[in-house]
Amino acid sequence: MSLFECQNLCLGYSSTLIQENLNFQVEKGDYVFILGENGSGKSTLLKTILGFLKPYDGKIRYDKEWRKNEIGYLPQTAEIQKTFPATVWEIVLSGCQADLGIIPFYKKNHFAKAEENLRKLEIFDYKNRSFKELSGGQQQRVLFARALCAAKSVLVLDEPAKGFDSSATKKMYEISEDLHKQGITIITISHDLQAAQKYATKTLVLQKKTDVRWNRWIMDFAGIFDTIKTYFSFSFVVYAFVAGIMISLSSSLLGVTLVLKRFSYIGDGLSHTAFGAMAVASVLKMTNTTLFVLPVTMICAILILCAKENSKIKGDASVAMISVGSLAAGYFLMNIFSPSTNLSGDVCSTLFGSTLILTLTKTDMILSVVISALVIIFFVIFYNRIFAITFDENFSFACGTNTKLVNIILASVIAVIIVLAMNLVGTLLISALIIFPAVSSMLVCKSFKKVTIFACIISVFSAITGILAAIIWSTPVGPTIVIVDILCFAVCKIFERRY
Repeated sequence: MSLFECQNLCLGYSSTLIQENLNFQVEKGDYVFILGENGSGKSTLLKTILGFLKPYDGKIRYDKEWRKNEIGYLPQTAEIQKTFPATVWEIVLSGCQADLGIIPFYKKNHFAKAEENLRKLEIFDYKNRSFKELSGGQQQRVLFARALCAAKSVLVLDEPAKGFDSSATKKMYEISEDLHKQGITIITISHDLQAAQKYATKTLVLQKKTDVRWNRWIMDFAGIFDTIKTYFSFSFVVYAFVAGIMISLSSSLLGVTLVLKRFSYIGDGLSHTAFGAMAVASVLKMTNTTLFVLPVTMICAILILCAKENSKIKGDASVAMISVGSLAAGYFLMNIFSPSTNLSGDVCSTLFGSTLILTLTKTDMILSVVISALVIIFFVIFYNRIFAITFDENFSFACGTNTKLVNIILASVIAVIIVLAMNLVGTLLISALIIFPAVSSMLVCKSFKKVTIFACIISVFSAITGILAAIIWSTPVGPTIVIVDILCFAVCKIFERRY
């Protein structure tokens, strides 16, 4: 359930625009970390969400579950009157003000809640001390305790660890995580990347807008470098980059064979099959979907090849039956069992790879690298046999080669590549990742070996460029990589050799 959704939101203060076209949603029970360098508009975004500031443009749509009297807010200490004449107890108790209603007096349950939160933060002994006598870290604890008193469904924290020592910071995160497990939605601004990786269910990274007069697509080289550097400080981006390179390399190796043997339709069919298997794995709530999707896709690859030799069911018909059937069944299951509250977003990510590559864990990355390495080793070892069968399968059969077995192995390896490539570009764009580099290379190279090597270069270049472009301009990763592949094809077409 979405608590609120920002649509083309533009932020600023006075006459300065600092962020534009922000589109995201926060669902009930999320733990959202907002990251970014100083001046990127993190606090301004929070204040706009809370209603303190009006957006320059765009809108925020709130669900009925977003109730202001259930929100706990921890501002930056710089915004607080640090010399205000009040005791710790008075300030913390004021966090219960939303419960007062018609009778403007605190009750026993309010006193109990204030005492509980003071003890949680280990400042109960300070309850009668004046707020202005406390250190910065102690004042931050008091304000955090006040926020906890107010937080019934949402806790909003603006740099909560500021002024805390390491032990206090650890305590703060433990308390926040306990609340999150109880169903409280938490939105926090932080510079702590490790905490974001450990606790966040969603991460929003804001980039500093250097000059509002320039179009958002134009950035200077220093800005691009800073953006890339910021993103690569996240381990999941590094995992995505490494896995993307290995997946693109392995997929391009057999792309040439796939095109020359006219097996392209098989690759397209298997990609749809993989989507169906992914849907089943999601419905079954499997933690590692690859271990289920991989064997299912390999089995379907073998079935398609066997059907190709069946006179009753032609190869293209079998591909259509299996691929369209799998696609329909997958979407049907995901709708019926609804494994996620954001079904349309999950389906879009799976089909087009908009964010899948950025959700890889370290285990997923290692698995992708290992499987990709095995595919590369397989191709190198059996290169001569693959060349012979690709050029003339009948001749190889006449020479005693078990071409049927080799084709089954090739189809299985292609199935492996497709499952890996799902994470990079999504199921509907897999064929583009495999085919474009091969076809582009065939336009400019003469020998099979050169075609294969140049296809690898194009594929890896497209993956690297596509991922970096997606980071810089916040575009979906899969389609961005395919667009780079298309541009490479256009360049190769210009320099096409005429034989």
